[in-house]
Amino acid sequence: MTFIASYILNFYLQNALGYDARFTGLFLLATPLAVVFVSYFAGKLSDKRDERTISAIALTFILINVVILFFMDSVPIYVLLLACVLQGIGHGLFSSPNNRFVLTIVDQKELSDASTMLSTSKDVGKSMSLSLFSIICGFILGTSKALEKNIPSFITSSKIMLGMVIFLGISSIISLALSKLKDKPV
Repeated sequence: MTFIASYILNFYLQNALGYDARFTGLFLLATPLAVVFVSYFAGKLSDKRDERTISAIALTFILINVVILFFMDSVPIYVLLLACVLQGIGHGLFSSPNNRFVLTIVDQKELSDASTMLSTSKDVGKSMSLSLFSIICGFILGTSKALEKNIPSFITSSKIMLGMVIFLGISSIISLALSKLKDKPV
């Protein structure tokens, strides 16, 4: 969920708002910096708390980021920076507990397969989101090569993609909440 949001924001900052690549790169650096800072604490927190709860909180941060980006054409630049920080916090909180949860539910002899599957699924998700966004842009932008002249169409394409991500994020949070409820004794 986080990859496509950064990808869209990159194009929006450069083509719609007219910022140069250096500013855009520094702006987008807020996300990985937040990930680095939060990941350390998330790993320690996942040793003490339920991984699903931490993952649900993390997905909520990511979902807030995506909702902000859904309205990127009507929010000030500092709100977009806040969205990048929220994305980093969410991603940093999500990775350690999610990896721990997945790797603790498999047998010892299947750890390498589970780790491989976890890594592969993340990469496939990034590739699929980029492919899907490219298809959506292809339908809405058509064969136009100049993105700067088709900003409204790009924003429409982005909103369709981000709307799908919002739906998936809400579904994931509900799924985590239901799995936690299922484990509670009646």
